[in-house]
Amino acid sequence: MTGFATLFRTTVLSAVMLTVGACVQDRLYTWNDYEGDLYGYYKDPEKLSALMAALQTTIAENEKAAEAGGTGGGKRAIRMPPGLYAEYGYLLLLSNRQQEAKEYFQKEKDTWPESSTLMDRMLAVAANQPLKAPAVPAGQASAGR
Repeated sequence: MTGFATLFRTTVLSAVMLTVGACVQDRLYTWNDYEGDLYGYYKDPEKLSALMAALQTTIAENEKAAEAGGTGGGKRAIRMPPGLYAEYGYLLLLSNRQQEAKEYFQKEKDTWPESSTLMDRMLAVAANQPLKAPAVPAGQASAGR
């Protein structure tokens, strides 16, 4: 029985280790606290500059890691998260910084070719005129505080 118990324990331990190991995922993208920052902006549109600063930091970290050949989890190369350049470009557009917005829309298009149709449209919008931030209804800006 001792041999069987040892074999059983070894088998169970191996199964548990394989299961836990399968649950560990490599980091392919680094988003930092994007969701929290975006939620904060949605709750209080006055936090636009805070969201822009957070996105700028995340972009800089991802670009630095990519230049250094960094990897997420030691196995895969880190890439710029999809839509991050476009999101930052849109916020620049809301801030009437069209030229910078165009640069980030082009970066998104170059990084993620499948976004070409949308980024071409955003580039056209940025080239034509300033985009105004959506108006927040009077009672809605203070709701949820």
